[in-house]
Amino acid sequence: MQHEKYLLVSFRTSKWSARKFDAKATEEVAANHNATGDIGRFNKLLLNKGDINPVNAAFAAARRQHDALTLPWDDDGDRLLPSARLMDYRSKMQPHLSEVDSRVAYLLGRYQDLINARRVELNGLFDPADYPSEQQIREKFAHKIEIKPVPASEAIRFGDPNIERDLREQYEEMLKERVDDAQREVWYRLIEPIKRLVDVLTRDGRVYETTHKAILDVARLVPQYNINGDPKLDKAASDIYALMSKVNVEILRDSEAIRNITAEAASDILSRMDSKYAGAF
Repeated sequence: MQHEKYLLVSFRTSKWSARKFDAKATEEVAANHNATGDIGRFNKLLLNKGDINPVNAAFAAARRQHDALTLPWDDDGDRLLPSARLMDYRSKMQPHLSEVDSRVAYLLGRYQDLINARRVELNGLFDPADYPSEQQIREKFAHKIEIKPVPASEAIRFGDPNIERDLREQYEEMLKERVDDAQREVWYRLIEPIKRLVDVLTRDGRVYETTHKAILDVARLVPQYNINGDPKLDKAASDIYALMSKVNVEILRDSEAIRNITAEAASDILSRMDSKYAGAF
């Protein structure tokens, strides 16, 4: 792995759940049913789902975009990004982050009205102390992108040469495992859309423009995400790009002969990827 060609990117978020545990209501439920022991917890929804869900949906969309542009790396939230894709990453993430901020601002602009409406709906369950201030909610809805280099084993310094050597060997082994996991993800992203395409073509389904574009996009980007520089992976991407560049959605829709030819060629590529290229799996 050429460390200088990759970055570690984390997308950290926090959200307000708009839920509150109600101890009194929980006790009342237990009493009404003569229940004893651990019966669960009654959590109030402080706002209607229709009011809070748009914010959560914007966060989810931003997360999906982040994951699509990066590769898995560790369990701490870091993901791998080719350095050459940094500007693309930033330009594609910015609209999502702006949408999150916009929806949070819209929610806060209606916050007092939403509380008043919920006062009526919750009736005896309503408690004004349950509601954070607008500033507190603004702080709860947060997002942050952190970018850092991929550490090299040479950066490990301990003082004792023997311990230092052991630590570097452990790090190199861990690094290899993570690179292999990321490489498998690249193979998966290349193979899966072709599998779906073959399925659609063979059952005479409709190929959408978004599907066609997605296949071309992933095939074009594979060389930059090919961490190990695997020539088999590059060849698979090149074959797929060459195939899909020759057709468009209209031709695949109108010509049964072209559909059949494309399906057969795509199936052949898949077969070769499974047997020859997919040593990553």
